[in-house]
Amino acid sequence: MPQYKQQTAEGVRWFCKFIYRGPESGTIKTKLKRGFITRRDAKQYEEDFLEELTADKTVSLSEQKLT
Repeated sequence: MPQYKQQTAEGVRWFCKFIYRGPESGTIKTKLKRGFITRRDAKQYEEDFLEELTADKTVSLSEQKLT
């Protein structure tokens, strides 16, 4: 999922925003995290977050990636 560029007083920062399905309730949730210095850092955060969710084996990757 995409990462976004944001202009701040400190310069350019990146943030990621993605949608996933909560493992406990199955509801659709949105995750937003800001303040990454590079786009690569934002992408890595997103991948790590989704990997942690799939570690439960209760949520499949296809259920998480909603478009």
